[in-house]
Amino acid sequence: MTRSGASIGTAAAGAARSTPREAPAMGAHAALQSIPVVVLPPGVPSPTAPAVSGPSTAALALLHEIATRVDALLAHGETNRIDLRSLPLAPADLARLRALLGRGAVQARLDALGDSEVCETGCPGVWWLTHRDAGGEVMAELIEVAAMPAILASPREDIVDGQRRLQRLLRDDESQPKSDGTDDADDAPYFDDEILRDAFRRTPRED
Repeated sequence: MTRSGASIGTAAAGAARSTPREAPAMGAHAALQSIPVVVLPPGVPSPTAPAVSGPSTAALALLHEIATRVDALLAHGETNRIDLRSLPLAPADLARLRALLGRGAVQARLDALGDSEVCETGCPGVWWLTHRDAGGEVMAELIEVAAMPAILASPREDIVDGQRRLQRLLRDDESQPKSDGTDDADDAPYFDDEILRDAFRRTPRED
């Protein structure tokens, strides 16, 4: 799956498309800021932290925030993003959150101005997006709460380009010389109107 370079560049620079609302994760921010920070003087050994078997405080705060946004999606169709790189998260916090959310059945990869990966988590409606530049460095990492991430939807201008390409292909085919033999015609597949109607059923619009 590919998208134009301009589309992906905008997505990485502005945390993907502007369709979903990307409000700051205030609940997660408040919870993360409440974690105490202890500064020890030089020469004083740091105490050994007790082993924690459950989710970290940061991961739990984000889970609560994500759950709130899933509620909004179901109740009002409201889509949201959480910019993970804007939060004071340690790599271990991100790894723990990813492990808690799990991995779903849908993965998509986009290649334009760098690699972008869109993964459904184990919680349908919650997506993990990672955008990298041409050198492979992570430029943006987000959680998107939506039925489908906006970056996967084809923009109208791309669909128009696709329409023009199809029209060119049809014109090129019509300009090719036709064979007078009967063998090719006998081997060619035949599609009547009923077969085509069955194959190309119109899908209902999602308003």
